[in-house]
Amino acid sequence: MGGYVTLIVASQIYELTCLTPLQVGDQWRRIQALPLPVPEDSLLLRVLVQGLVIVGIIATDVAAETQMSFWAVPLSVVGATWSWHRRRKRNVAVKFLLAMAMLVALFAFLGNLFTQLNDTRLVLAELLIQLQVLHSFDLPRRHDLGYSMAIGLILIGIAGTLSQTLAFAPLLRIFLALALPTLV
Repeated sequence: MGGYVTLIVASQIYELTCLTPLQVGDQWRRIQALPLPVPEDSLLLRVLVQGLVIVGIIATDVAAETQMSFWAVPLSVVGATWSWHRRRKRNVAVKFLLAMAMLVALFAFLGNLFTQLNDTRLVLAELLIQLQVLHSFDLPRRHDLGYSMAIGLILIGIAGTLSQTLAFAPLLRIFLALALPTLV
């Protein structure tokens, strides 16, 4: 059902680009009349998923010896909190701004990719962290939280491949301690 509604909204937005101002208002009312998606109300699930993401970001930061977690963790928490409070609303303007910010992140990634052609793992991890921080501002449904869990798992995997010390091991244990109750 959610994919069908998304397809309808996407087709409606495409039609908006070819309309007169009067028709735009009619199309906007049709979009607003669509049923709202069912939000995920479990605060515990959201906190556990956010914990997985935070541990993944910090693990990548520790393994790669970077400073990404200083900005990524607080922004991710702010985004998840904002998403919790706005989970029952459409947030169309925010989704548009997030899409534009994701395009900026993509172009920054492509620029960084050419500077580090030998080992692209860190560049890809930076892109993934940037996209996750942006994505944390729009987590209304359970499957959105599932994407965040998958991103946390991917970040732990990247940290495992980048790690050259045992500093990664405690973070892996914390990740597993958070992941087990999240999956149940």
